[in-house]
Amino acid sequence: MRPLCWIWVIFVALLFFPGSNRAASGQASPLQFGQVTPIIVVAEQTPTGVRFLVDWKDVSHDMLRGIAEAYERHGGDGHYPVIAIADERLPIRVLGDLSGLTGKVGLLNVRYFLLDRDTNKMGEISFGGLFRYPVATK
Repeated sequence: MRPLCWIWVIFVALLFFPGSNRAASGQASPLQFGQVTPIIVVAEQTPTGVRFLVDWKDVSHDMLRGIAEAYERHGGDGHYPVIAIADERLPIRVLGDLSGLTGKVGLLNVRYFLLDRDTNKMGEISFGGLFRYPVATK
């Protein structure tokens, strides 16, 4: 990934997750974006395929294990925040793979982003509910 793209990734992470600040009341609240440093999952294109990074560690050989280790490292809380970033040149199924793997591990608080390396912009992707697509019959 080009250095300028990494700057954008770090900027988005800091923007949505500025640090570790708990509520002033002292009561433990569910983990939310902005309270802790998130788990960062990145899927980027390489000349030979796709490379997966979890917390900047290459886990392409076993993506599920990499995410599970990060989950355990952060206390095994399913509501721990996660940023999933995919290179926009990759097939859309990569977002589905990221969604399935984080869900399989038990992470529920995931935000998905597409990174456009040509313009150095990122956009958030949100998944809605399922709906029926009308099929015309003759």
